[in-house]
Amino acid sequence: MNVFILHFTHPEGYPPALNAINYIADHTNKVTVLSVDTLPTKWNYNKNVDLILLEGNHNRFEYIKRSKFQKLKTYANYIIKIYKTLKKGDIDLVICYDDVPFFLYKIASSFISKKTKLWVHNHDVYPITAYKKYGINWFGATFIQKYFNTIDYFSLPALERKIMFPFSTYTGKFFFIPNYPSDRIIKAPNFDQLIIDNEFINIIYPGSPSFKNGFEELIDIFDKKVNGKTIRLTIVGDIPPRYESDLKKYAQLKGVESQLFFKDRIPYSQMTDYLKNFHIGWGLYKPVDLSVSTAGTSSNKIYEFLANGLPIIVYDNEHHKEHLQKCEAAFFSDLSKESILSIISIIDKNMIFYKKLARKEFEDNYQFEKNFKVAFNTVQEDISCKY
Repeated sequence: MNVFILHFTHPEGYPPALNAINYIADHTNKVTVLSVDTLPTKWNYNKNVDLILLEGNHNRFEYIKRSKFQKLKTYANYIIKIYKTLKKGDIDLVICYDDVPFFLYKIASSFISKKTKLWVHNHDVYPITAYKKYGINWFGATFIQKYFNTIDYFSLPALERKIMFPFSTYTGKFFFIPNYPSDRIIKAPNFDQLIIDNEFINIIYPGSPSFKNGFEELIDIFDKKVNGKTIRLTIVGDIPPRYESDLKKYAQLKGVESQLFFKDRIPYSQMTDYLKNFHIGWGLYKPVDLSVSTAGTSSNKIYEFLANGLPIIVYDNEHHKEHLQKCEAAFFSDLSKESILSIISIIDKNMIFYKKLARKEFEDNYQFEKNFKVAFNTVQEDISCKY
């Protein structure tokens, strides 16, 4: 079985995609991944994985600002690569990650007489009104609504997002695949070598930082010591320059700028080693839209914290409680000063206990392969039946 995966931006910016690529490569003959060169390639892919990268830019913000002509050129090249790959006739399954690859695939496949089984996995979902009309994301969102019933298999990382798609007339198969990590990728930390810091409590947020993450509320308590220790926050990722400047100014205004740190995006392959220097994972999303308000099963960083032995702080709402209430290494905050300080104090007083518990929670309940294996086996059986 040969699988063709369409992931518009580099898959190494999306760990659940790497989990899927790894699993699929272990259970198929060949995996072809088509993407754009938006990140340095650091991952050690299986030998049967062919990663095709179109010309891009490793600077996320420069890439977004490229001209209309450059954008159209990228889309055209992407369509041509899809067409040429499908034309060979040896692809058994196409997997599209999100709306844009689906839209470009529909264009390319319209010139191919042979029909291939199609699986679409949605990562982030926004209403059509969130996109500029006639932009690439608008076309993607429009096409997935119009041609939803042409999709053989559809999957989501959060069940609450089903309301955004026309399931009432859907005749394909649906899978629920939470964005959990893989223990094949994230190995258990060596808890015997843990050293508890007597001076600092180090909190980390990796990802795409924004106003949705409650950083200002966390900075508000930096002037307080917890169990005699100073709280520090490190934000890792491609933060918009304007927002980074705003956060720095906010910290300066509060007189705590020395406790706030920024670091450029770290390759996923290096993240586990980096996280060992931290005590608490900040997995908080303010429920300002459907994408972040349903992060309880869709936010991969929440579960990557657990896998790496970090207790986590998440937003206190019904959605997170539904999915994480039984996780004793997860703490729910309403972002009040009292709530944040209390949680940090509890974790700090029992740091080794909660670190070990976080890893155990991951191993027992939150592994990617559990749901993905069921979905992929179903797809494989369907495809094998046609031969």
